[in-house]
Amino acid sequence: MTKEGYYSIDELSGKLGKNKKTVYVWLKEKRIKSKRMGTYAYVKKDEVDEWLNSYEPLDVDCAYAGLKGCSGLQVSCIPSLCTFRKTKQEAEASLEKAHKGLRSLTPVLQKYIADKYYGGKKVWEKG
Repeated sequence: MTKEGYYSIDELSGKLGKNKKTVYVWLKEKRIKSKRMGTYAYVKKDEVDEWLNSYEPLDVDCAYAGLKGCSGLQVSCIPSLCTFRKTKQEAEASLEKAHKGLRSLTPVLQKYIADKYYGGKKVWEKG
């Protein structure tokens, strides 16, 4: 049951792709007060939307942030809630670490992984 002009905490949780506890922390951080109406908690849509609309993903130093949100997790991005955020250098280092691990596997296992997940290409091979 949604009240006109308000988001329920459940609805906001779904919109942000975060659990309720994380949403409450985010609301407190942004000084947006929730209001109890019966058995549900609500927040004013205009207060939440004002903050969300003012966020420009390209202002964030994250290799995955883009105009449509997080390309790594394929969700809308809220930088202050993101635990996945990485700089370009961190993302490259993480990928290289994963590739190093794949290169250390036996050739048979490498072929299996390449066939199953990468269309037969061993993307982790150098050069």
